[in-house]
Amino acid sequence: LISGVHFGTGLDGVSEVANTAKGISEGVYKSIGPYALTRSLANMPAGVISRLWGLRGPCMAGNTACATGLHAIGDAYRMSRCGV
Repeated sequence: LISGVHFGTGLDGVSEVANTAKGISEGVYKSIGPYALTRSLANMPAGVISRLWGLRGPCMAGNTACATGLHAIGDAYRMSRCGV
């Protein structure tokens, strides 16, 4: 049995990018922090979950707002039909 992760989100780190940009423009930050990028990418939680559970199957992220769950189910169905 192959197990994987399909992490879904509707926001995709927009708040992290906005807060960082605001902090830089207001002089609160001198530069972008070391974790700004990793906190703004939707695929990072999928990778963490996959590593923590030792999953060897597909690992991906979707960002299609309210339809993300349905897309994840559809992707899983198609992959299982193809033997992935």
